[in-house]
Amino acid sequence: MKSPILLLALSLSPFVAGVASAMTDSQKLDSLMVGQQRIINSVADEPLAGKNFGIEISPLRLLTFGMDDGYSLAGTVSLFSVSRSAEIAIPLFYRHVTSKNEVFYKLKDDFTLVSADVQYRQFLGHTQNGFYLSAFGKLSNLDGYKSQTYTEIYQDSIAPQKISRTKFGIGMGLGYRIFSHRGLYWGAGMTIGRFLSGKEDEFRSGDAIYNDDHQLILDVEFLKVGWAF
Repeated sequence: MKSPILLLALSLSPFVAGVASAMTDSQKLDSLMVGQQRIINSVADEPLAGKNFGIEISPLRLLTFGMDDGYSLAGTVSLFSVSRSAEIAIPLFYRHVTSKNEVFYKLKDDFTLVSADVQYRQFLGHTQNGFYLSAFGKLSNLDGYKSQTYTEIYQDSIAPQKISRTKFGIGMGLGYRIFSHRGLYWGAGMTIGRFLSGKEDEFRSGDAIYNDDHQLILDVEFLKVGWAF
């Protein structure tokens, strides 16, 4: 004679099997939906899919162009198709200053800076969006008047000397990018490094660090707007 417990177990076994099967199907369905959502999120986070390069400019420099006896332009050409989690950027910078010192009338400045960087930017996520770390090489050409002491300024026999220098430096940086699926993007970042060639404080107008007349390289971008193609 079978025990009541055994009989109860045998009678409930089809129900238990059905519940287990339903739970297995539900888990499979949940797993499938999770995987599908991951794919959707991955695709949604690929704003540069199908876009190979971009061009960005600094609107602030355009608005201030020609003010304070100076002219400056900044822009960047970016290559997006190298890797979908990285970017190769080529920031370009131009600055020209023409001014005359009101105290020392002979201190008329004519200074021009042209620089280009090649930066490799690796995004911290799995797509080209958000924070990135970068490494770069920088080439700068400076053209202007050589810095003079007060004694040399007052000596009429010592004329201001026009000089030109080309410098090369390396460094690293940190930045942030926001890309839209339409192609518009915004970026900000900072790079720091040092020049491996050339001297410092050679130019009369090179006192500011952004004129690249120092060993230290420090570039800060607050606002650059671009379009991806």
